[in-house]
Amino acid sequence: METNRRRARGEADPALPPGVELQADIVYGEGGGRPLRLDLLRPHPPPAGPLPAIVGVHGGAFRGGTKEMILPRLIPFARRGFLCASVEYRLSGEAIFPGQIEDCKCAVRFLRAHAAELGLDPDRIGAWGSSAGGHLVALLGTSADVADLEGGGGWAGHSSRVRAVCVWYGSSDLLRMGGADTDTDYDAPDSPVSRLVGGPIQEHPDRAARANPCAYVTGDEPPFLILHGDADRVVPWRQSAILYEALGGTDVTFHTVRGAGHGGPAFEHPATLRLVAAFFDRHLRPGAAAPADAADGQPDGPGRDPGPAPAIVTVASRSWVNPDTAPPLTAYRTFDSPAAGGPVGYALYLPPGYAADPSRRYPVIYWLHGMGGDPRRGAAFVVGLDRAIREGVAPPAIAVLPTSGPASTYCDAADGSWPVERVIVEDLLPHIDAAYRTIPGRAGRCIEGQSMGGFGAARLGFGHPDLFGAVSIAAGALIDLDRLLAGPARLFRSVWGGDRAYFEACNPWTIARRNADRIRGRTRVRLFCGDQDQLLDRNARFHELLDELGIAHEWIVVPGAGHGYDDKIARLGLGSFAFFAAAFARPDPPGAREER
Repeated sequence: METNRRRARGEADPALPPGVELQADIVYGEGGGRPLRLDLLRPHPPPAGPLPAIVGVHGGAFRGGTKEMILPRLIPFARRGFLCASVEYRLSGEAIFPGQIEDCKCAVRFLRAHAAELGLDPDRIGAWGSSAGGHLVALLGTSADVADLEGGGGWAGHSSRVRAVCVWYGSSDLLRMGGADTDTDYDAPDSPVSRLVGGPIQEHPDRAARANPCAYVTGDEPPFLILHGDADRVVPWRQSAILYEALGGTDVTFHTVRGAGHGGPAFEHPATLRLVAAFFDRHLRPGAAAPADAADGQPDGPGRDPGPAPAIVTVASRSWVNPDTAPPLTAYRTFDSPAAGGPVGYALYLPPGYAADPSRRYPVIYWLHGMGGDPRRGAAFVVGLDRAIREGVAPPAIAVLPTSGPASTYCDAADGSWPVERVIVEDLLPHIDAAYRTIPGRAGRCIEGQSMGGFGAARLGFGHPDLFGAVSIAAGALIDLDRLLAGPARLFRSVWGGDRAYFEACNPWTIARRNADRIRGRTRVRLFCGDQDQLLDRNARFHELLDELGIAHEWIVVPGAGHGYDDKIARLGLGSFAFFAAAFARPDPPGAREER
């Protein structure tokens, strides 16, 4: 391996703190008939055993930048116990897409092929990039095993898969780059993305689509961490939002850095780098210890005042703990969940007068959000419930808005990675009854959900009729297997593992039929949907199924309402909360028992 080319040119290495060594200008492959190089940073002396690796990819609008730019950012991670590779790739003035991703994939293959020689673990390679580099590492994460993007360059037969991806303010959909929230005319022939694909992007939509990380999402992606400034006028914030939505069921966390532009001090602040360090620790070196200052973000070591921490808001996350998801009138709480293997968060609403009367007990409403959302989607529900309680329409009640992830469907993932049902049923319900003055048992519990949450409310409420005495389904995403298979494959794979039998076992249609005798005459049920909602037909058919099964229920078609929960509640008014008064007025029949 060729090394020290920089020193031969008379260039100085970056200042390295104790405990880090640099191996510069290693030839990792070939692109466009010339050698391609990377720099390696590693802890020195190296710890025992193979190291996890982070592949760093620089920015520069695809037409500028060097691998040396990001070495200072990677140094603290080398001190933390990672082998860090900063990768050179061909810029757009030398090669159009897919040359850039071909080079990055070749670098990953090189590391895997030389794992023993370099002292790295080939199964623990992550990627981190910013701007153009963010785009390229997102592609590394979404296009694993896409032969069309592998290219040549060397080390065929080795995988270019990565195990964790951190994207800083990268582009994700080139045809949607322009708009009022950017100062760049991305449709122009000389824009960075037009130069990347070899022509104006609107005239070459096929080339632009081929370069989009979102185009390759299948549901088999590694965990993602996405950060983007909401004042970014170079790559609009919504580009990261598009990537987050496209990833669907993937383990993905999306942070907004308030007031930050395209990079800058907020991203290099220790508080921000600690988020990155925690992410890579969790997925590449779980359980390993690190020096307390090893991710302080300062190449010259601790002690330098970095200034106030940036305001970082989590837009959405498939993380069990996420304080920023609490809607108005709620507080964020956590508890230890054996099913999740650690702390789990939820948003909590306590009714007026809860603190004033320590002897009173209250029923509990569990409210489940829809696809791509988080507990904040329950804002209209919480605000409406509070008003309904104050005006005497609904009884005073506690509301709990669980954490579920953006695309869990409130089912335990087939691979065990995301046990949402177990967390709610086995851990959250007992915790709420122990921590707050609830009316324990099914008579004091109702479950309601919107869209995906309606699917969840139906399957959990009907699947555990001895736990919930009332079920409210708002525009439920009551899909069947045919509808599921006709849609994106990622949900079927990420939740149900592509297993038809497991999906059917989780399906509310199956559960309602199986448990009809345990639901009939015992559970108060409501089903409501807007007449402008594309899910109206599915909900109407579920209403017919309940009729066939003899399960009494309310069926409400909301005139003029679309799919949104807020729209339906606004049109129904406070009267919609009277359902809870009726639900909690019914005592349990004698001998009722609770099962988990």
